[in-house]
Amino acid sequence: MMIRFDAKVVSCTKALGGDILQVLFDSEERDDEDNRQSPYVLLGRCYEFPGQPTVEWYDGSAYDGGEQIRSIQLKRDSVAITVDRWILHQPLSD
Repeated sequence: MMIRFDAKVVSCTKALGGDILQVLFDSEERDDEDNRQSPYVLLGRCYEFPGQPTVEWYDGSAYDGGEQIRSIQLKRDSVAITVDRWILHQPLSD
């Protein structure tokens, strides 16, 4: 399975003094998650406990996630993420 979309919003948030870090790639800016129909990918890392970064996503029809990230390739215009089950490819917009 591959998810591919142009990210209109890329944001980074942290909590607990930086112990929790999240990076969001979203296909549109939104405040209402209840009616979502567009894809997003959320990368997360909790430094308070040992473990790998995780990823969750919405592919336009279903939510999934909890997968550990095995590798990430970050380029100027895209990010490719390999997780336990498949590869996610995320083009980045300017």
